[in-house]
Amino acid sequence: MRFLCEMILRVFPTYKYIGIFISLCSFLIERNVSAQTDSLLMLNGKVFVGEITASGNGSVTQSVLIRKDKIKTKQFAEYRVFATYKAGVERICYVQDDFLGNFLTIPEARSATFGSYDARKVVKPRFAFWSSFALGLGVSLIDTYLSQNEVDNPKTDYTNPGFFQHDPTIVHFFGPPILMAVWAIPKTKVKLKNMIHPQFHGDENYFRGYHRVARQKRMLAALRGTAFGALSGLLAYSVGQCVN
Repeated sequence: MRFLCEMILRVFPTYKYIGIFISLCSFLIERNVSAQTDSLLMLNGKVFVGEITASGNGSVTQSVLIRKDKIKTKQFAEYRVFATYKAGVERICYVQDDFLGNFLTIPEARSATFGSYDARKVVKPRFAFWSSFALGLGVSLIDTYLSQNEVDNPKTDYTNPGFFQHDPTIVHFFGPPILMAVWAIPKTKVKLKNMIHPQFHGDENYFRGYHRVARQKRMLAALRGTAFGALSGLLAYSVGQCVN
């Protein structure tokens, strides 16, 4: 037992220092790779990673990394780009120009751009999607439900009340645009703990950029959720018709 304890005491520090050494090497390698990777930051907060092959004359050409094994050459108009990062050096492409709609100064545009970037990374509109899905599905089920009163109506040819007994109506097409409009109304709450760039906390332009992207993501989630919900209801109706 004593021999075993002595061996553990001798081996454990060795593994400890090996682990520290490996972690340090990994950090240095990752930092070096990040510094060598070119990236492009759009005014809407989107980031494209890949070698920047040319810039100037109003455009930026980049070999964008789509997947690990696929690279696509893209050309971006400079008025849509806030900055490029090549070999760790930032080059500001944004120019304040009222004619182009760039009313903000460079510091203000930086705040708005990073607000948009944070929203793209942080905001996950799951509640907007699933609540819209539930409403879309619910409306679809109610729309194809046949009540006893309709069966008793002598002007109709229906015989069996219940779900999937009524023909679908155009109500399915009204759900997506209505819920998109509804989810565009709420204001976004930006919490400090959710900010990737907390140095912009309380900045009005940061909040404007954050809110714009968050609202877009909520509206898109509502559109998808309602559409999937309605399609699920119609699919259930089709299955119910086949069973009946």
